[in-house]
Amino acid sequence: MDDLAVTLVVSLHLRAWEEILKYLSKVVVILVELVVMTLMVVQIVVWPYYKIRLWILLSWVVQGFALWWYCHVRGVSLWEMLVDWVDEEFGPLDDDRARRDE
Repeated sequence: MDDLAVTLVVSLHLRAWEEILKYLSKVVVILVELVVMTLMVVQIVVWPYYKIRLWILLSWVVQGFALWWYCHVRGVSLWEMLVDWVDEEFGPLDDDRARRDE
């Protein structure tokens, strides 16, 4: 009976940690989105200044990594995310896909 209780407690703790990690990953994704958006606004404002362009190029590298990580956490490829966005914005471009979705 003690082994069953220990197994149950360990299982509950593992599930709790799994939920906590899922929540934290969502929070980190939101923070990454905010950082990327802030960097994009800063780039638009400071691009004309020549000496800051190196910093802007470095921030593009950070944004690329953030986009890759965002896709990795969501479990989709960048291509799938792009196709889904195009479908949302402009409707299905492929007639076969449109018929399948209906």
